Parts: sequence; C-alpha cells; structure tokens
Amino acid sequence: MSGATLGFFIAGVLAVFAFALALQMRVLAGLVLRRAAQANFPELQDGTARFAVVHAVAGTDGLENGDAVGEAATWLRTEYPAAIRHIKIARVATAVTAVLVLAVLIGWRFTVGSR
Repeated sequence: MSGATLGFFIAGVLAVFAFALALQMRVLAGLVLRRAAQANFPELQDGTARFAVVHAVAGTDGLENGDAVGEAATWLRTEYPAAIRHIKIARVATAVTAVLVLAVLIGWRFTVGSR
C-alpha cells in the first residue's frame, strides 16, 4: 500500500467517523426531545411527538393555537434550546461530512485509484 493510498484511507475513515458522530447526535437529541415532549404532553403519540420536535427545530410558528403539537414545539424551544442547537449543528455536520466522504472517494479515484 502506497503512502497516498494510506493517506486517503485515513482521511476516508475520519470522514466516515465524523459523519457517524453527526448522525448519532441528530438521532439521540431528537429521541430525547421526543421523549421530553411525550412526558410533558401525554396526549402526544409517537408520530405527533416527532412532528413537534421537527417544528421545534425548524422554528415554524404556523401551527394552530391550542394544538398540542404547537404547544409542545413551543415548549421544547423554550425548555431545551441547547438540544435544538445541537440538532441544527448536527444537520449541517451531516451534510458537510457526507460531501467530504464523497470528495475523499473521488479524490482517491482520480489520483491514486486510477493506476
């Protein structure tokens, strides 16, 4: 194995690891927020609690007043701003690291892998 191939392998492993960490942060923070919404609003089912988390992260205010999903989204935004920020950062990191993985693969293919 040449030094260039090893370098691309290490870069690829690091990029895939960063992608997995970002994806894990999105999933776990969303899970925690969904469970918090269900604990505070017992009328929310699994799907509607996820919907509340999506609206809390997106910051949409177009939900009806008195709607449990809208109230849960507002409550999540006020009670858990750090977790919502983590999800927003993880969304960006997931997109960036996915492009980075592709860039490493394409770079390897057109430099070292073409031999």
